[in-house]
Amino acid sequence: MATMKRRASEGAVKKLRITEGKGRNQFAPNDKTTRAEAVTILLRMLAQKGM
Repeated sequence: MATMKRRASEGAVKKLRITEGKGRNQFAPNDKTTRAEAVTILLRMLAQKGM
């Protein structure tokens, strides 16, 4: 069940183009996020909301 939820979440953020992974279509959910990556994600989320 957890794997299905994780895959659904990954699919949702990819579909919304909030994040695209680490390259070569790979996600690394256990890796640390840099400040630049965090800002990029926040800006993309705000853009999705039309802000």
